[in-house]
Amino acid sequence: MKAGFTDFGFESAVQAQQVFGGHGYIREWGMEQYVRDARIAQIYEGTNGVQAMDLVGRKLSLAGGAVAEGFFDLVSSDLEGHGAPVADRTREALQLLREATAALRGADTDELGAAAVDYLRLFALVSMGWMWTRMAAVAKDDTPLHAAKRAVADFFARRMLPQAQGLAASLSAGAQPMMRLPADAF
Repeated sequence: MKAGFTDFGFESAVQAQQVFGGHGYIREWGMEQYVRDARIAQIYEGTNGVQAMDLVGRKLSLAGGAVAEGFFDLVSSDLEGHGAPVADRTREALQLLREATAALRGADTDELGAAAVDYLRLFALVSMGWMWTRMAAVAKDDTPLHAAKRAVADFFARRMLPQAQGLAASLSAGAQPMMRLPADAF
């Protein structure tokens, strides 16, 4: 989750900087500092690429894959009975994550390396969708805070979780497109 949060945070800071156009790079506005601060967070405690490699290379195989499957089962169980868009789309993304996980079991180093970053992002999206489902489920009051929780959960469902389909497509492409270029390509 550290990697997911810092990746999303950096993307948000860059998008905020774009609002300023060329002025986003000028120190007086302060956005360039936010972008730098958000970028370094992706490096603290091990770079996100290293975290992604650790996820696919070591974490998925813990206890013969039982740790990951236990997590998936917990998420699936928690999503049962929730009909909000965030729950529905998280269920769809979870299925894609399960399929990607099955495809990575026993994969060679090239396949794991090619999949690592996209797999981590898919894992993060599912985890965040799960949490937004839980928050939306208890945000029943007509208070501004609860209305905001429901609105952000809906935003996450409609604008963030659809990334899962693209990530699944990238993952299914395997390592070949990026790691096995023809010898005469250069």
